[in-house]
Amino acid sequence: MSLQIDKICANLIKDKLMKPIFYLPIILTLLFGRLQAQQGISLTTVEEVYTQSEVNYIGNKTLTLKLTTGLIIKVTPVNPPELDESFYKTILANGQLEYKNYEQSKNDYFIRKSKKRQKEEKSNTEMLLELAEILFERKTITEEQYNSAKKSIENRNSEASPEIDAKIPIAMNPYYLNKKYLSVFEITLENPTTKPILFDEEINILLGSRLYSRYSTQQVLELYKVENINNFSKTSLLTNENLPETILVPSGVTFSKYICTTPIEYETGPLTLIISSLTNSTRANWDITISTNQIEKTYIYNVFDFKVTTTSTTADIRYEDNYDGVLLHSSENVDFHFSNQKLYINQEDLEKPITIIALFIYIDNAYYAVTTITPKEYIDIDKKRTLEIDIETKSIEIEREIK
Repeated sequence: MSLQIDKICANLIKDKLMKPIFYLPIILTLLFGRLQAQQGISLTTVEEVYTQSEVNYIGNKTLTLKLTTGLIIKVTPVNPPELDESFYKTILANGQLEYKNYEQSKNDYFIRKSKKRQKEEKSNTEMLLELAEILFERKTITEEQYNSAKKSIENRNSEASPEIDAKIPIAMNPYYLNKKYLSVFEITLENPTTKPILFDEEINILLGSRLYSRYSTQQVLELYKVENINNFSKTSLLTNENLPETILVPSGVTFSKYICTTPIEYETGPLTLIISSLTNSTRANWDITISTNQIEKTYIYNVFDFKVTTTSTTADIRYEDNYDGVLLHSSENVDFHFSNQKLYINQEDLEKPITIIALFIYIDNAYYAVTTITPKEYIDIDKKRTLEIDIETKSIEIEREIK
């Protein structure tokens, strides 16, 4: 293709009779097309599509059953996409235990030097945490932004990294696979008695004449293997959130888990919950009206190139060997993600302002940026291209050496 374009351009230039003004747009179009392919500046979108059925509940969506064992069971159908955000926040959780809130002390959230300490230099993590401390003390960032930055710094090299792909938080939902959701129900177990109760009953959903048995955690993991899903965070979420086949409910305890089935093909007829053991069976009907028309939902993300620069260089420091740091945003109700050195922004949110926070260590110096952008300002609709976003950072002096 490249040789064909070169040949066309050469022939046009050699043509003595051609009118330069007339043919110039053609030449520029051909050359610009090659430039787009080389630099990736064309307007790019990625799509994520799933379908769902409309189900209208007339009464209470939650069914409550009391088993002969004394256990109280509450079951509520869940729209799986509504769990995307909460599951993603769970992934970002860190096991570090903090006993007190920030108290304007610089030593509260990074390792203090002690007499027994042997190393002479701060790690990148310590420097980044100190940088976040300074920005918070100067009121450059809020306490909420500081806490988010702290988690991102601590998680940046782990499976729970905030660096995510374009389908997040959709793809991290443990009940999302093969580009569609499983049918999900929230189940609450309550033991009002004075003794522990073993819950090992079968749970089934009956719709009309079709019976849907719930998937065990192992069955879902087998589906993951079929789809080549190997994400540790997603499998951990499933293991923790999905109701085990057998669970001992302590006395006086109430907690919630989820159960799932193969996607339910909704049709007209009663929707029934059945909880059964070898000796007993309890059932109840949801009071619903079922609409069988399918809704196809498409998420469209615009893809933006961006670079992180310093006051002393216009080069993207993310491609340098001496670079370490985090990028995050603190904007509410914006579907916006960093992934593979690009920004992914939901097309519906292009006009919403986004606050970007950058914290970096580069050649033993600390750099930061707190900037607000409006994505639509970086799109040239007429030329069908996106403009590169430059996140210019400023330096703050932080000593690497521990004194």
